Amino acid sequence: YKLPLGTKGKNGELAYSQAVGRLKSDITPLSGTARGLNLRYNTGKLEFVGSLRDVPADYVTVETRGFNRNDKSMDWNLTYKQSKDLTLGVGANNSAIANRTTSSAGEPIVNTSRFTVAKAYAAYRPDKGTTWSAEQRRTQSRYSGQDTKLDLTSLNYNRRFGRVDTRLGFERQDGTGPVRAGT
Repeated sequence: YKLPLGTKGKNGELAYSQAVGRLKSDITPLSGTARGLNLRYNTGKLEFVGSLRDVPADYVTVETRGFNRNDKSMDWNLTYKQSKDLTLGVGANNSAIANRTTSSAGEPIVNTSRFTVAKAYAAYRPDKGTTWSAEQRRTQSRYSGQDTKLDLTSLNYNRRFGRVDTRLGFERQDGTGPVRAGT
């Protein structure tokens, strides 16, 4: 289902979708409904794009049989166009997944994970001349109690001299994560 926003959808739209999946089986029947919500809205120099998704553990399709996941996620991005050349933005993504498997003894095992990304960026890209971009991004994940984190800072510069294109980039990464002995 789609709902246009503004006059004839000029400012964007709100869309809702869902799918029902069923597995007919005497041993392990499954049935679930996956749902999604997407929003795109812009007004003048500002644009927002976001989505929510909920896929329950008992939702099944031909491609996912045996995977049995529980996926809840949210992501969004807010962009501000100061001018046709300068763009600023912030955004985030957050996903939580519970993967259900079965032990050799036949008992269910649930491994949970979470993945998040937060970012801020700026870009100056005129039709001609020097262009540059800068971004700060933090990525974090957790799987069965093991945390990882990566911070990334990047700055890129591009300039054309006649037929020669010059590029210069700086990047800094700082990360932490689990270390296993013997690997």
